[in-house]
Amino acid sequence: MKRSRIQLSPSRRALFLVLPSNPRERGAARLPAGDVLRALGVRRALQPHGVRRADPDRRRAARAGHGRAARGVRPARSDLHADLGRPELREAIAATYDRVTDEHVLAFAGAEEAMFWALQELTGPGDHAVVTVPNYQSMETLVLRTGADVDGLVLAPEDGWALDLDALAARLRPETTLVAVNFPNNPTGAVADRATFIALAELCDEHGIRLFSDEVYRGLELDPARTLPQAADLSERAVSLNVMSKAYGLPGLRIGWLACRDRALLERLERRKHYTSICNAGPSEHLATIALRTGSGSAPATGRSSPPTCPSSPSSSPAGPSTSSGSPRRAAASASRAC
Repeated sequence: MKRSRIQLSPSRRALFLVLPSNPRERGAARLPAGDVLRALGVRRALQPHGVRRADPDRRRAARAGHGRAARGVRPARSDLHADLGRPELREAIAATYDRVTDEHVLAFAGAEEAMFWALQELTGPGDHAVVTVPNYQSMETLVLRTGADVDGLVLAPEDGWALDLDALAARLRPETTLVAVNFPNNPTGAVADRATFIALAELCDEHGIRLFSDEVYRGLELDPARTLPQAADLSERAVSLNVMSKAYGLPGLRIGWLACRDRALLERLERRKHYTSICNAGPSEHLATIALRTGSGSAPATGRSSPPTCPSSPSSSPAGPSTSSGSPRRAAASASRAC
């Protein structure tokens, strides 16, 4: 019976792991020498053959610099943190918050990828979550997918789609790990009362519960005075979700982000991101940075640099559903067209 073998490449820079099934085609996997040596523990045995451990980042930078220098081209800056989002983008995003810095921002390929990983990181089997209903569907179904038990907190139309904090508190359990909310709400357009939203963040902190706040429609309130503070500014543990698709009107860029002052959480999410997008397109991040920097002027109550908002009109109602203009969905659609 033939066994797998390791074959040193002619350049002595890589090893071939040759499998007996088909040594010349499928079975031959070209692997970096350092990875194979670490895995097999044979680095010392192969040192006489000129194989040594290399720093891959340093090697790539050296190759790039040597090649460009030979052509008389200035070496380009090596950005080893593109998977976090370019520094300029994260700085521009952080400027839309009051207490968030660029270290507290993680960029994603749209809001859906951010939500996909965040909700799976924050819940799991045996956990309990409370999610406002109605909502963007994946905010509920992703939590269910993790094996967590989910309670829906219904925003009732007869109550003006208001967030009932007492009803939410009554649903909390010792195993509750997450409260997920969505304001301005999709699909109703309702906005929670400011005092209630601040009290929600405090309630979650008191119970050691993570608050996940879907804020992708923030900036489209019919009455800018109703704009809520962002969850990541209210609590160090809270997670704020946003995207360039809604208030900025740039869905084609596919740039979303999470803001959270818990850096350990962002580091875990960044590792999860390596299994999906890895990093965003450079041109998209550049254009998103321009849009964020040139948004409407500062607004102390809503962040240092807030997204463009809908202009008020004599016939427009405050944020939230209108009882005189038909369904909330139709009212929200007309508001979006007005922008």
